[in-house]
Amino acid sequence: AKKVLKEAVDKGYEQNDKLVMKEIDSLLKSGLYNTAKTKLAALRLDNNIATYTAKVQGLLDLRTAKENAVNEINHANYVADKDKENLINDVNKAKSIDEVNKVLDHLKDLQPATVVQLYRAYNPNSGEHLYTADKAEYDKLVGLGWHGEGNAWKAASKGAPVYRLYNPNSGEHFYTVSESEYNDVAKAGWKKEGIAFYSDAKRGVEVYRLFNPNAKGAGSHHYTTLASERDTLIKAGWKYENVAFYGLK
Repeated sequence: AKKVLKEAVDKGYEQNDKLVMKEIDSLLKSGLYNTAKTKLAALRLDNNIATYTAKVQGLLDLRTAKENAVNEINHANYVADKDKENLINDVNKAKSIDEVNKVLDHLKDLQPATVVQLYRAYNPNSGEHLYTADKAEYDKLVGLGWHGEGNAWKAASKGAPVYRLYNPNSGEHFYTVSESEYNDVAKAGWKKEGIAFYSDAKRGVEVYRLFNPNAKGAGSHHYTTLASERDTLIKAGWKYENVAFYGLK
């Protein structure tokens, strides 16, 4: 008798849930997510409760993500109105939070680069100039006897990465935007130090690279935004290696 009763109850729950789930699906299709959420309490079977709770909450979370994204896009004063319209359309078409985040990633790409101050320090013993965006590193080197030369140029907060390598034999540092050059120099025994700073994608200020063919250790390369410094070094026998990367105006 108990088994028969249980089967009857389960069947009743199944029939109930079938009707409730149909109603919830209709509400979700109409965009009435909060109303659909209140209907969850009418479900009886655990599997259906779990499935539809996740389904409704997922759509609520997606709607919230879309609303936040649209708000962020509307407040992005660096984006043209037409581009805003296209971004908002992409947000509205998104089928998942991941797709919304991809639109926000695109928005982030449109953000103008901000200034990152680079510092220049000079080692009077080796003749090397070191360039760093790390003020703590700069201060440490000055404390060790390097000459602090202050601001080098304004680097970008984003753009093409400028990689830094260190030669453990000579003590020299080398900088390049070329990933292949970065890898080739590392194969020659230099130690990779990762991304030092970024080159401005808009090519605001040229940073020249020069090579001293007479140098036997550190200090064989020099980087400067000053055409006058570049020309002085060329006259002194340095070889001009063209524009290495770019700083912000």
